[in-house]
Amino acid sequence: MSSIVNSQSAFQILKNKFNPDAEEFWGLFLNNHLDIIDCKLIHRGTNDRCLVHPRDLFREAVRLNSCALIIAHNHPSRSILPSTADLRLTKKFKKIGQLIQIPIIDHLIFSDLNYYSLKEHLEI
Repeated sequence: MSSIVNSQSAFQILKNKFNPDAEEFWGLFLNNHLDIIDCKLIHRGTNDRCLVHPRDLFREAVRLNSCALIIAHNHPSRSILPSTADLRLTKKFKKIGQLIQIPIIDHLIFSDLNYYSLKEHLEI
């Protein structure tokens, strides 16, 4: 089982799992030691959007008895900068995570080459 020590370690896990031609939303489900319980594709979208509902993410978090989450999605355009919609979604999911006591500790936006951590850029 892998431990998440920083956003780079999360990116290393994700970068070989995703389809670069479609936007995908992933969840890394963590225990209280930040070891990965599971890494799951939550939703696959089109080449420029991926609509994900909080219940799909948090259903898995509760089922897996997660203590924390890292959420991530790729941008097929290879631009790793967050959009306004990305920031809005992060804020919404963080509120839900706080309410049910399964905190979201980071949101990564990534491509096959690089990533952007909202936590590292103080946007969450």
